Amino acid sequence: MKTRMLKASCPKCGYPVRLARSWLRASGPPLCPEGHGSLESPEWDAIAEAEVESWGAEMEAWEAEALAVDAPRVLRDRWVDTRAPHDCDRCRETVPHPDRMRHRVMIDGGALRSTYTCLRCDGAGNSSRERGVALAGA
Repeated sequence: MKTRMLKASCPKCGYPVRLARSWLRASGPPLCPEGHGSLESPEWDAIAEAEVESWGAEMEAWEAEALAVDAPRVLRDRWVDTRAPHDCDRCRETVPHPDRMRHRVMIDGGALRSTYTCLRCDGAGNSSRERGVALAGA
């Protein structure tokens, strides 16, 4: 039966340590109390290599998806009744409370962004039918 504890030692003074795999993953290798640096173990190296291989493809796919954001991706697009004055992000005029504005939440260049546009600036806002209904993607 294999032990759960992983053995390591200091390459300079031989200080021995046994450490649970979960602590190794959470905190990394422990340091030698004599100040010689990180403890070493062939078991730890094998574990690290196996985990890097299993995570490698998953991380590459995630990074490619995160970096491939060319156009803003709209998460929410709807008309809202304002509860406080807001500045229109197009004309920069303050829209008093209460009024209706188009509120969009999007990912733009990897950053989360929220915009408010007034009825006058937003062409879709001129349609009374659309003003009362949440738009697609809400």
